[in-house]
Amino acid sequence: MHNDELRGLMLTSELPAWELQLVNGEVIRLKAHAYSHEQGYYVFVALMEGTPSYEIELARIPDNLINNIRGG
Repeated sequence: MHNDELRGLMLTSELPAWELQLVNGEVIRLKAHAYSHEQGYYVFVALMEGTPSYEIELARIPDNLINNIRGG
């Protein structure tokens, strides 16, 4: 998406923080409204205002890299 396309987009609410502990011990911190587990990936999304409202994918991380997810 280009900056021109992002103008006027509105989140439905503030993005909560998530902490992902990777199997190698490293930690990723990100903000997203929600996540789901889809075909071997954890998918983090933001909920956007609209008619109807819709989701934007923020991150897609292979599940074999993640040890634990906290937050939300």
